[in-house]
Amino acid sequence: MKLANIAPDLVPIDVLTRLAVPDEDWYVEAPATAALKTLVGRQRDVLYVFFQRLHSPAADVREYAASALADIAREEPEILSATEIRKERQYLKKLNDKAAASLLNDALTHLDGVKEKGAYKYGI
Repeated sequence: MKLANIAPDLVPIDVLTRLAVPDEDWYVEAPATAALKTLVGRQRDVLYVFFQRLHSPAADVREYAASALADIAREEPEILSATEIRKERQYLKKLNDKAAASLLNDALTHLDGVKEKGAYKYGI
């Protein structure tokens, strides 16, 4: 978790993704999830770990991912796409996953009026 703040390029993301799951013990899952959320601001690809988990067959995994995205929306709303969150919320509603959809509703309240910051600072 500390490496995510001071040396994000050294963080073993593959290990974190295996540990940041709801069926892991909380004292393992919580720091792994916190590290992934910390990395999102610097390594945008990590964000898609949470988006992929919204499509899990397991409701607890979808809720976990939606909760993480809601946390990110509260702390760094500029890195999320409201359009993408809305699309995923619709998907969750089709599954009748009210808990996860509600968490994405919460995320959307933090995205209102926030301009999305592109992944690339310098373009050609």
